[in-house]
Amino acid sequence: MKKHFKNLKIGRKLIIAFALVLVMYILTVAVSIMNNRNMVTRMEKLYNEPFANVQTSMDMIANLQGVGRYLAILSATDQVVDEEQYLNNVKNMIQKVDTGLEKLSTGYVSGEEQVNELKKEYEVLVQYRDRIISLLEEGNKEEALKVFIGDYVQKSEQAKITLAEVVDITTADAENSLKSTKGLSENSIVFFVILAVVIVGITVILWILITRSICKP
Repeated sequence: MKKHFKNLKIGRKLIIAFALVLVMYILTVAVSIMNNRNMVTRMEKLYNEPFANVQTSMDMIANLQGVGRYLAILSATDQVVDEEQYLNNVKNMIQKVDTGLEKLSTGYVSGEEQVNELKKEYEVLVQYRDRIISLLEEGNKEEALKVFIGDYVQKSEQAKITLAEVVDITTADAENSLKSTKGLSENSIVFFVILAVVIVGITVILWILITRSICKP
């Protein structure tokens, strides 16, 4: 192979050298584009799955606390706040909780066992919550307060504990996914460094061979 290359004309040697360098350049660009697309896909998946679950579960906790706080105020006070507005706020937060639970339990699920347990506890909680809202709308605050203190508070705390476990699991999942993505990025850097060294090495070898063939025909 070396002898055959040595016997080639200078022009053909230069063409071969240029072609090899061009092929390696195209290879580097192609690998870079593929790696970039892969990283973008992984980052989008990371944002739309583990991190989205973390945000959703934390929003659910905030909205559950808000529902409990507003129901307590409506049940324990009389005409102290704008009750119609408070009820509307409660219903809006309930809708957000329902939407959040649907997101956590469909598609990409972090901690499926805990999410299923949360769904069961939430179904029980909904019964007491809806009962309180109905009593408030009827103007029966005394009975609403009894249901709130006697049943809703306990069931709400159980749901919050399970939801806190979901938050921990989704957070750990997001952190692990982020570490995996970082590891892939570091591996890509190492690969490109090795590829660059190989290309430079091949280029130097070609340069030496061509130079020697010109100086020593």
